[in-house]
Amino acid sequence: MVETGASIGIAMYPVHGDDPSTLLRRADVAMYVAKRSGGGYALYQPEQEAQTLRRSGLAGELRRSIPQGELVLHYQPQITLATGAIHSVEALIRWNHPREGLMPPDRFIPMAEETGIIHPLTAWVIDAALTQLCKWIEDGLDVSVS
Repeated sequence: MVETGASIGIAMYPVHGDDPSTLLRRADVAMYVAKRSGGGYALYQPEQEAQTLRRSGLAGELRRSIPQGELVLHYQPQITLATGAIHSVEALIRWNHPREGLMPPDRFIPMAEETGIIHPLTAWVIDAALTQLCKWIEDGLDVSVS
């Protein structure tokens, strides 16, 4: 089964612009607001443009963060309560942003999903986690992949 949805952005002439290019750009901004809120529709609001510009700037920075080595994985141990033993670790991505510092995934994963950056980001996570796994094996740690 295939599910579809729609998100609509609304910009009104002449309130939100008086030329087609401006109206389309602002309707596009409103559409992304509607998308982020789960679909439906959104009417353009001037404050949305600043948020969208900031997000698109961050998206470009995120795309560059991969080759610039700004991403890091933190490994969170998973513990069996009955024994207190670590039974696995979970790899958690963080972005060490040059100006904003360490950013948790909820600050950039939704944007990565919207912009398609999620695919190279996922490839980086898998590569980094497997590289670390190999180092643990070389160090003699008992490693189980399940």
